[in-house]
Amino acid sequence: MLKIAIIAGESSGDMYGAKLVEALKERTPASFFGMGGEQMKAQGVELIWGMPLSIVGGIEAVFAIPKALSLLKEVVRKLKETKPDLLILIDFAEFNLSLLKASHSLGIKTSWLSPPTAWAWRPERAKVVARLCNLVIPFLPFEADFYRESGAKVIFVGHPLLDMVKPEGRPSLSNSPIIGLLPGSRTSEVKRLLPIMSDAVRRLSAGYKDLLSLLILSPAIQRELAEKQIKGIPCKIISDKRYEAMASADILLVASGTATLEAAILKIPSVILYKMDTISYILAKFLVKTKFIGLPNIIAGKEVFPELLQREARPETIVACVEKLLKNKPDIEKELEAIKEKLGLEGAMNRASDALLGL
Repeated sequence: MLKIAIIAGESSGDMYGAKLVEALKERTPASFFGMGGEQMKAQGVELIWGMPLSIVGGIEAVFAIPKALSLLKEVVRKLKETKPDLLILIDFAEFNLSLLKASHSLGIKTSWLSPPTAWAWRPERAKVVARLCNLVIPFLPFEADFYRESGAKVIFVGHPLLDMVKPEGRPSLSNSPIIGLLPGSRTSEVKRLLPIMSDAVRRLSAGYKDLLSLLILSPAIQRELAEKQIKGIPCKIISDKRYEAMASADILLVASGTATLEAAILKIPSVILYKMDTISYILAKFLVKTKFIGLPNIIAGKEVFPELLQREARPETIVACVEKLLKNKPDIEKELEAIKEKLGLEGAMNRASDALLGL
């Protein structure tokens, strides 16, 4: 029986890891252990480590360094003891880059799904990954080209969200506009963004009779924290059937991240929001070389979803963007269909599993 280690450090990685394990188990007898969350655990992965390092970056990342180094030592020690047949890294760039170097020195075959965004910043990382990683599996076509040009062994399998983002129906909950709120999967994101989103809904409800908002809450966020931020607005908290809730909305207010691509696949016009501490933002502006931060906009090469960052993420600017999106929904939906087509075909994790077993 194959022994496979899998390391996912964030909510999206846990989701992808679970789907990958499911596909691998259909193909071969294997045991799995590593780092992840509830979705990987539900697929039978022995979780030796949870996901304690869900941080944004910048200043938060600096304070997390001691904890990360301690955890890295633990993981490397376990890999030495167990010598798995294969190590699968998923996203979680800085931690997994250090782990890749360790696994290479231990002679463990390693593959990386959703590798570092070296095309956006610190491009030298792609050369390191190309040299040390046995197989790189990006989810975006331009990312595959970038790593291939860097000398990596690459297979583009398509994006796994195409198989996951499939709501069962699209219920109509209101005759007035429905605004979906997705403030992120990290507590710091929710604290920064949800009050602004709530204020925007309060202003919109003055102009739209019976307007309803849906707070689509990540399992990683405490409900009590969210409830404090939405008092006094017409809002319903949704903690399950995420895609059904997203699909029922006319407009989404979304923290930058995986959810922006989910929104594009569902063809829901959205406003992308993000705020971080000032020092981290200045550092990011200096390092990151992309024009946009939202994946749909990066894929399209233009701003399909408005991006409101830092001081621009204000209730009045959100309201203006929402009203503009409502007026132009048909045109935006056509743009989103074109973005979806660029993500490849369904069956990404089946193709990824076949490639991994080929190692």
